[in-house]
Amino acid sequence: MLAALFAVVLGVQDPEPKSQDPATPPAQPVAPSIEDWDDPRVKSELKDFTAKIKSNVLKERLEAVGKLASGRNAKLVPPLATVVTRDRALTVRKAAAEALGNQPQREAKAAVLRLLGTDLHEVPEVQAVLVSALSRLGYQRKRDWETISGLFERDYGENRMALQRAILALVKEHRELEAIDLLVRNLGEPAPENVDDASNPPAEYWERRWKSWQSWRADVKEALLALTGQQFSTAKEARDWLRENRAKLEKR
Repeated sequence: MLAALFAVVLGVQDPEPKSQDPATPPAQPVAPSIEDWDDPRVKSELKDFTAKIKSNVLKERLEAVGKLASGRNAKLVPPLATVVTRDRALTVRKAAAEALGNQPQREAKAAVLRLLGTDLHEVPEVQAVLVSALSRLGYQRKRDWETISGLFERDYGENRMALQRAILALVKEHRELEAIDLLVRNLGEPAPENVDDASNPPAEYWERRWKSWQSWRADVKEALLALTGQQFSTAKEARDWLRENRAKLEKR
């Protein structure tokens, strides 16, 4: 129905080359060889890291984060979190976010939740990596969902697709029932209910939203199937089913 309308592809510039489809969520990393570091080792490594992370050379900063990511110790969490928030390169921030997901669970999870609750909205690519890290750091349904519940629908666009797919993957893996209404809202092809309503968002919004929906609509259906055991073709069909069965889901 809207395929012809949205044939124009929006151009999104990225200061760094992309190595994958922007709609692809961060893959669960094949665990590198991570060594538990004692405090003397951490002190030595952090001294070297502190010097190299100040470099103006992107490669050197990536190498510094990579070296830190090869160790595991609660004292590595603060410097990695600082890189996530402050480094000027997206690739370095993403590498630090991924490394956080391999640190001791209690400290790393607290840091990831804090970072997701701060103003990182200008870098949804980094938020995507943090969501994937949270998924493997002992995610707790309902309570942890409060931190990420507003991220999916905050906006739509090419640079947000990986974040949206990471959230959908988390919902599916952890059977997060708090997300069910979000899934239903994003099940069908996006379009204004009344095209003549002056309060509708502009056409550019619907372009972005439709393109995003095309990239993850199958993930929405899979997540709904995981949560309900049902396959739905339309949002109305899902709402009708939930009207009769939502209470049963809550008792599972």
